[in-house]
Order: sequence, then C-alpha cells, then structure tokens
Amino acid sequence: MDPEGVEVLGALGEQPLPFSNHVVTPVIGWWRQPTPVRPVDAAESSAVFRAPVADLLDPANRVTWTFTQGRETRRGPGWVLEVDGAERFVWGFTAGLLDRLLARLGWEEPWDRSREVPLR
Repeated sequence: MDPEGVEVLGALGEQPLPFSNHVVTPVIGWWRQPTPVRPVDAAESSAVFRAPVADLLDPANRVTWTFTQGRETRRGPGWVLEVDGAERFVWGFTAGLLDRLLARLGWEEPWDRSREVPLR
C-alpha cells in the first residue's frame, strides 16, 4: 500500500510469534486513501482484503480454528467472512491480534468458542 495514504494512529506493543521466534510491532492506521494492495509473501498471507469492523464484531462470523499435529491440537480465534462474494478465513497472527484488540477496546461481543474450523 502507498504509505502516503495512511494516517498512523499509533503502534501497539511488540507481539512475539512463538512458532517463528519473530517479534512484530503492529501499527494501527486509518487508510484514508485506499490504493491497490497484494500479499508480499505468499507463505505468510494468501490474500489482502478489507472487511467492515461490523463484520469482525458479529458473533456469527467468529470461530475457533484448530490444527492437529500428532497428539497436539492448537486452537485460536478466527473469522469466516463474506467479502466481495467470496468466503475469507482469518486466522493465525492476524486473528489473534484482532481478537486482543477488539477485547481491549471493549467491543468484543460474546461468541461461541466451541464452533471449530479445522485447518487443512
């Protein structure tokens, strides 16, 4: 995205990524002049899209993703969203960050955490 079209609102604290040992500092901004965007690294992101905050707040869109490897099952917050006629699945770091941000802002609505979507 063109950084000239983004008004930076602030940075969040450092967020560790335990599986890769990376540390990320998320920056919150207002995208006042949308420009074309695309994934930079297909191994990290399969798509870039805009979703209304109302859709992120809607409990009907919330799920728990699961990933089983051997005897270990990992779980985390996620979303299944309809965006421009296509179903989009948000999980992993992005979903975890959004989940914590919405909770911290006091915007989170109660949702059914037992609704699970297994990762393939």
